[in-house]
Amino acid sequence: MHTLYLGIVRYHFRHVIGTFWKDKEDEEAGQFTNAAATEKELQRLRDLLESGEVTQSKLGHFCVDALSKICQERSLQVVSSGKRSLKKPFILTLMGLKDQSLQAGSGQDAGLTTDPGSSEGHGLESEPGYGSGGIEEGPIPVNIIGAGDDASNEPMLATEALKTIQDDIKNTLRPRSQGLPPSNFGSPTHGKLKADQWRTCIEFDLPVSLVKLWVLQPCADRRLRDRRLAVVTATLNLSMAIRWATSTRTSQRHADNYLKYMVAYLKAILELHPDTKLRPIHHNALHIPLFLGLFGPMRGWWMFFFERLIGLLQKNFDQLQIWCVGEMEDTILSTFCAASELRTSVMRPGAPPILLHCAEIV
Repeated sequence: MHTLYLGIVRYHFRHVIGTFWKDKEDEEAGQFTNAAATEKELQRLRDLLESGEVTQSKLGHFCVDALSKICQERSLQVVSSGKRSLKKPFILTLMGLKDQSLQAGSGQDAGLTTDPGSSEGHGLESEPGYGSGGIEEGPIPVNIIGAGDDASNEPMLATEALKTIQDDIKNTLRPRSQGLPPSNFGSPTHGKLKADQWRTCIEFDLPVSLVKLWVLQPCADRRLRDRRLAVVTATLNLSMAIRWATSTRTSQRHADNYLKYMVAYLKAILELHPDTKLRPIHHNALHIPLFLGLFGPMRGWWMFFFERLIGLLQKNFDQLQIWCVGEMEDTILSTFCAASELRTSVMRPGAPPILLHCAEIV
């Protein structure tokens, strides 16, 4: 789950395709949505700075208003990278660091690098990491003229294209089993997407929207048209690979087809971005066929169930009494094990026929 959705799919959208969002109304609205710092938070920040254990990660937990007020208290001059209020300039100032990207006049946000293999250089965070048996064959060839030209590092989805994808998301009727992507998908304000949201995007929303934008609409620039077609083909290969891997059934055919589409997708990345270095998540993805043979369908061992429970515990942690901490986790684990034992019991050889009919709903 983490390798495919939070790893490869997110990497594909942010790095292989690339996005560029610049909306005046969004930026102006963002100036008034920064949370105001409380006196308690300001005191915590002062104590952290005086403790000598300050790091960029710890400073990042404070809001922009708190960082700004502490900089004013210490008469520190902060050089902003644009109209939007970003944490990075304040954090670097408080740590006594210099923003190298601003000094170089790169015009980008602080902390970005130009190393094509670096996650920060493309706005990526550290890597955390449906379908049925009757999936039809899809596209694999990606040898497109102009796919690896000098424009390979430029983002391909600008604001207007992202707004079109947002409209498609709003107008799509989907089953309840699919997580709904955020209505502001693609903008900096959508925050961190969950694995279930990336799953929905790669299974339907992103492939369909890219076909509508780049295949069905004419483009006079031949090299741009060929490059767009290469990205669409790579996206479809990734979508097909994930559908084969996450099918409700599995077999050697499922594993072989997953590997075929995943290898085609990885080759497409290297053709579209010749300077890109594949990451550990791409290596891990090539081991999934082995796991399908050892453990069966991925839906039986992926972590969506536990991730939802962890999210529930994190959301309600502040509301729990101290005596509850530990008991809820034990209850969840016991219930999960009991349900697993019940499913195994009703499906055992020699079980009464009536129990076999109940196995599907247990």
